[in-house]
Amino acid sequence: MKYAFHLISVLLMTFFLLSCEEREEIQSKTNIEATPDSLKQELTTITAKFDAVYTNSNGAIFSFTDKEGKSYDFWETGENVEGLEFTRSLQPNYIDPKFDNILFEVTYTTRKKEFYLSGSEVGELRDVLSIVSVKELKADLNISVEDILRMQLSGTEPFWSIKFKEDYAEFFTPDNIDGVKIFYKIESGNKAKPKLKDVVKNVDKLAVEILGTLKGERIKIKIKREKCSDDMSDEIFSFSAEVLMSKSTKLNGCGKIHL
Repeated sequence: MKYAFHLISVLLMTFFLLSCEEREEIQSKTNIEATPDSLKQELTTITAKFDAVYTNSNGAIFSFTDKEGKSYDFWETGENVEGLEFTRSLQPNYIDPKFDNILFEVTYTTRKKEFYLSGSEVGELRDVLSIVSVKELKADLNISVEDILRMQLSGTEPFWSIKFKEDYAEFFTPDNIDGVKIFYKIESGNKAKPKLKDVVKNVDKLAVEILGTLKGERIKIKIKREKCSDDMSDEIFSFSAEVLMSKSTKLNGCGKIHL
């Protein structure tokens, strides 16, 4: 009888312990599932060109520009960043043209950073963009038809702009605010009504040419991937543009891809 009572006690204790462990496991899973997404680190990856390293009293800023021309400023926040070693030997606050034709895959997140008010006085914590990793990509800077369809070319002195569609382009001036159609033309061949994809010619890996006719006259549009300024604003564009017309008219301008 005493042995049977002891056996029952052992079985009850074992069941109780197992029940506790199961409850703890269930509670642990519940806590994990209940963790809000805001506490998880969100990572974003972009393809971009490196511009420069800028420095001030609050640290270093790594500046990049993506293929659409959008600029990103990433703050140094004390973490070791894989792939940023190449910036250590660079002159601060200087845009080195050797990076114009190099693309990087940049993965970043948002982190907290202390900003100093004056001297050693610590100011508020702010959310800043911070790089997690950087990887140099093989150069692939060809200008695609999709890029051109989202692109607007424009220039000053005189003011003009060009927008592209699949079947034709439109040329705008202050005197023609509704636009004049540029019909695409194939350099050799008799294809009727060619589309943009039929006339885009790669000059090199950074530039393309597009042939067409404007009011019956030949026109050649050259677009090149390089930094460009319109001399009217502080904006830096990602493409330069050159428009040659039959009457020895040459227009210069810049290009921008619209999202």
